[in-house]
Amino acid sequence: MVEDGLNPALEESRRGAHLWLFAEKPLPAGELRRYVLAVAARLNIVVKGNGQAEGIEIIPGQDRVKPGMYGNAIRAPLGIHRTSGQRYFFCGASRNSELQIEFLKNIPKITREQLDQLIGDLPPEPPHNQRMDSLPVAPFRPNGHPFKILEHVVVNRLSGQNFWARCPSCASQGKDNSCDNLAISVEDPRKYRCWAGCTRQMIRAAVGFPIPATLSTLGGNDYARTRAAVHTTQSPSSRGKEA
Repeated sequence: MVEDGLNPALEESRRGAHLWLFAEKPLPAGELRRYVLAVAARLNIVVKGNGQAEGIEIIPGQDRVKPGMYGNAIRAPLGIHRTSGQRYFFCGASRNSELQIEFLKNIPKITREQLDQLIGDLPPEPPHNQRMDSLPVAPFRPNGHPFKILEHVVVNRLSGQNFWARCPSCASQGKDNSCDNLAISVEDPRKYRCWAGCTRQMIRAAVGFPIPATLSTLGGNDYARTRAAVHTTQSPSSRGKEA
């Protein structure tokens, strides 16, 4: 990023660090994300999500949110971490709140013109990095007890338009220790998705409720397909995800 003429700010964190890009004026999240994804690809850095259980997270993960909804939850610069109760400082300045704020005020901010130059030749972000528009949904069975994923997981947080939880299939393999690979639509909890790549069959089997063979053949996959929208909030955390 420095080679591209930008001035990212590195902030300590509880489990690593946050690398911030500050803008002169509000800029479209999707365009900034395209640039960061391109830098990660150039440096062979793995980005969490889309089949990857581990890697860096790019926040925000949404281009927009509906009225009354929220995007990714993240601690603001120099804020107190709600889990550790600590304040984390930026590298490059004295560990003093006033000096840290002055340091941030003086960092050159990315401009609209700079961003246009940086993304001018980049391909658009793949659609699956933003949302999944068609997800399988279980058919209504009036005489049967419908499977409810929320009865089998512990919700870690609400972010964007999804609940986030530890994927049962990932957990059975000793993965997803951050408990945010599974996204469950708030609007329709029948829709869920593991962003590390676990299938619905794997998730159902992991909680002891495998998909019946009579249903697994419907729709050519596991259920008849309908329009759905489980949105990315990531990596996590966050990390979007669906049933």
